Amino acid sequence: MPTGALRVLAKLWYLKTFAAGSTAPQPMDAPTYRSPGADPLRVLLLGNGPVHGWGVLTHQLALTGALGRALERGTGRPVDVDLVGEETMSLAAASSWLGERPLEGVDLVVLVAGMNDAVRWTPVDQWRRDLVALLDLLQARCAPAAELVVAGIQPVRSVLPYDSLYGSFGQRVADRLNTTTREVVGGLERAVYLELSPGRTELGRPLGSPKVYDAWADELAAAAAPALARAAAVRTAPAPAVPEPGWDWAGAVRVIDEAPDGGWPELRRLIDAAKKEFGADLAYVSLLSDERQVFAATTGPRPRSVPRALSHCDVTVRQDELLIVPNSFDDPRFRDSPLIDFTQMRFYAGLPLHSASGEAVGTFCVGNVRPRSASVIDPARFGEYARAAEAELRRLEREAVTDPDAEVVALPGG
Repeated sequence: MPTGALRVLAKLWYLKTFAAGSTAPQPMDAPTYRSPGADPLRVLLLGNGPVHGWGVLTHQLALTGALGRALERGTGRPVDVDLVGEETMSLAAASSWLGERPLEGVDLVVLVAGMNDAVRWTPVDQWRRDLVALLDLLQARCAPAAELVVAGIQPVRSVLPYDSLYGSFGQRVADRLNTTTREVVGGLERAVYLELSPGRTELGRPLGSPKVYDAWADELAAAAAPALARAAAVRTAPAPAVPEPGWDWAGAVRVIDEAPDGGWPELRRLIDAAKKEFGADLAYVSLLSDERQVFAATTGPRPRSVPRALSHCDVTVRQDELLIVPNSFDDPRFRDSPLIDFTQMRFYAGLPLHSASGEAVGTFCVGNVRPRSASVIDPARFGEYARAAEAELRRLEREAVTDPDAEVVALPGG
């Protein structure tokens, strides 16, 4: 297996590929499928790659909705599907993405993960440790009768951006990771391993389409429907509904609604200027809930949301003052974070942003892939940018107070 500098190069290549595809169609709605029927079976779809929904604009046409419909056909029962994860979730970060989400009402977990681990050349021993820990967590927190279906990594070069020599190396890693997954899952009760096909893309839609998601859903449902039926047969009471995550801060609705288009105009102006002035690779404004960090405005490709506990911004908000990290890989607070390993964002500077009541609700940040000295940030000047962003958030908050629908908004990304 490649190590050291070669793995760093693979990670940077992946980030370059991710950035190139960040403008492609992808879902912006809540990552759920809801059946109209009563007492639905509850399915947790966990992962990245195919579950992200590349090529379509709604999860109803992506794997989330397709799997729900396929399982309804296979079981003859109503089925609800909740997706946790997106492209940027590595296997090591999956438990953090789950957070404290209640799982006791889940009848079936479908895990579709590993593409980004393969092309980032994750070592087999690390993959095994992370997989065993995740499956142990799922079996401990789900109902005793809950079943598990684990899909292998689809052929790497079937994904257009990886159809290259780089993808061939990624396929070698994927083969080893799939072998390990098959071995681990084979030793578990109530768990099934499934090889995932390449998926047949449609002409003009190389990243994904309803047709390819329907085909993958049929594959998964063929393995999952019997398992789901077994779990349903021993259920003694209706499964409790999963509470919809949301925001208490009134301004969140307007700010997040603008995020898919690059952010609210004034926030976007501020981060563009800060990126230029401080020579940063990236600048952004984020909002934080109890467990999630959502990128409300960003100058570069970022996931819509990440687990708060893995981020620099969690520390920024908790200490409620300027945080500057010259090199995250040398800082004990961040060097083991799978999110930092994923983004390769070594330098960070951030200030908390406050609501009108004084509560820290977000951050104003810049970052660089390369380490930098703390002296590149003038605290006074950086504070001017943060205060201007804070004033804009408070303006949006005032305008949203009279909107009864502004109190809660579904969190993106599970």
